[in-house]
Amino acid sequence: KPLDRTVALLKKISEVVQKLPNRISVTGHTDALPFKGSQQGYSNWELSSDRALASRRALVDGGLNPDRLAMVVGRASEDPLVPEDPNSPRNRRISIVILRQAPTHKPATPGPSSSAQFKKDWTGPRIQ
Repeated sequence: KPLDRTVALLKKISEVVQKLPNRISVTGHTDALPFKGSQQGYSNWELSSDRALASRRALVDGGLNPDRLAMVVGRASEDPLVPEDPNSPRNRRISIVILRQAPTHKPATPGPSSSAQFKKDWTGPRIQ
């Protein structure tokens, strides 16, 4: 179960995201240390998946329409926030990503040819 402060934060996030047209994805992450849970066979994969599902539940309870969730995924320690220290507690987190929407119609005027070169940066692909 998420901490009360986490639930409050996810409620605020759901209020903001609900105003946007985009769908979102929620991903759970862990550090690289093996989980020492009470259940036999419960690994970082289950932990990260449960973390993502609990976050999804809190977002929906906070007012987000469940149809807005495109995917909920557990990644275990496969995508560390701190790659130089995979055991760092900072790698235990969730990621909430606002997804881009595909265009709903084709442009009225011809666009660049399909051979245009794309430059990708943190803001997304750009035509050169």
